[in-house]
Amino acid sequence: MRAIIKDFFIPFCRLRDEKKGYAVSLIKAGATAIGRSAGSVRAPLTMPNAEQENRFKALIEANK
Repeated sequence: MRAIIKDFFIPFCRLRDEKKGYAVSLIKAGATAIGRSAGSVRAPLTMPNAEQENRFKALIEANK
């Protein structure tokens, strides 16, 4: 449990907190990253930029 919190959840929360609405956007980006497209968010929310998506993908890969 501690490893999951330290290695995944805390970094995920830091990424999520970079922009309002990323709680939804990152879940959709994560679904796409693992091959289960959830589509894009609707305005006024925005999807993470390419750099943030890459960081999230790396976080997912590191915690499989």
